[in-house]
Amino acid sequence: MKQLNQPCNCYIMPQISQREIANRLGLSTATVSRAIHGDPKVHPETARRVLEEVEKVSYALDPVVSAGLSKIRRRSFYRETIAWLIEHPQVELPWLREMFETANDLGHKYGFKIEFVIIDPNDLKSIRRKLSILQAKGVRGILLGPAKYPIIDLDLPWEDFTWVTIGANCRRSNLHHVGRDYHEDIRMGIDWLRERGFTRPGFIQHGTQNVFFKTYLLRSALEYYHGKADAPVDVLCEMYPGKSDEVKKWLERDRPDSLILAEPIRQDFAGLLPALSAYPMVILAPAYHLKQENHLFFTANYPVIGQSAINLMKRLLDHSQSGLMSYQHCILVSSRTNQPLSTPAHHVF
Repeated sequence: MKQLNQPCNCYIMPQISQREIANRLGLSTATVSRAIHGDPKVHPETARRVLEEVEKVSYALDPVVSAGLSKIRRRSFYRETIAWLIEHPQVELPWLREMFETANDLGHKYGFKIEFVIIDPNDLKSIRRKLSILQAKGVRGILLGPAKYPIIDLDLPWEDFTWVTIGANCRRSNLHHVGRDYHEDIRMGIDWLRERGFTRPGFIQHGTQNVFFKTYLLRSALEYYHGKADAPVDVLCEMYPGKSDEVKKWLERDRPDSLILAEPIRQDFAGLLPALSAYPMVILAPAYHLKQENHLFFTANYPVIGQSAINLMKRLLDHSQSGLMSYQHCILVSSRTNQPLSTPAHHVF
């Protein structure tokens, strides 16, 4: 009768490794691995040699490792999830499409899965509940913004996450930030006017706009006219609906030869169009309906802003930096224009 559990005298050949295959062919292990997994970047002749050797030595892939590598090649493998808090669904923010797309693409390369979370700034309890859920899921990084109105003063668990804020309405001194460089855009606009012989720009702010527009315009106007004997009485004109006459008086008194505006003139100021249309204009927002040769307008460089936010988030997470900080990483991105601009060595106001 045959006895069980007797020792076997057979010898099982160990499977050859990819490194040994690489040594036989004079290739790197990485090249052999890519060829086995069908990477199109491998030269066809090299791939043929590798596959022939693999068949010759009866090499078989580890199914677990192979499945993992396949996930990475399909970019369906994530090392962690980061959340992006926005006020509206992406489909309702078409002007931000490029920012979301470039952020997603770069995030996937870094192994990030981006989870978009819709928030209502007026519902603090709901925001805190959503953040609590994210924390329970192991989310460490939060992208916040852009937002229509300032939301930086909300009582949120700032210390529990790594934050990167996006846009002027989400900026605060102790959180890392990515946004548009409005001040540099105005500087470029002034250079564009100066190259065309216009040296007395008038700065105009829609009185109903967010205050951060006024801040940048006023700062630039004060810098430009600082120390000039012929400086206008009012370096910044604020327009309000129903008060067009005050703008006309400002034009007559301060005699600007060009204008710098935060955005195109809206319908509630239509009565001013005849008076303003003759001026060369720099507009800090898209204005495709205006004559291009006499107007310079800016469009935020959303693709670069999206990439910069992800790069900054990766750096912070890699170094486990979270909460409110005693310093600020701040990335400001200059905008795209409808006309090519020369690049001066420096700006002189």
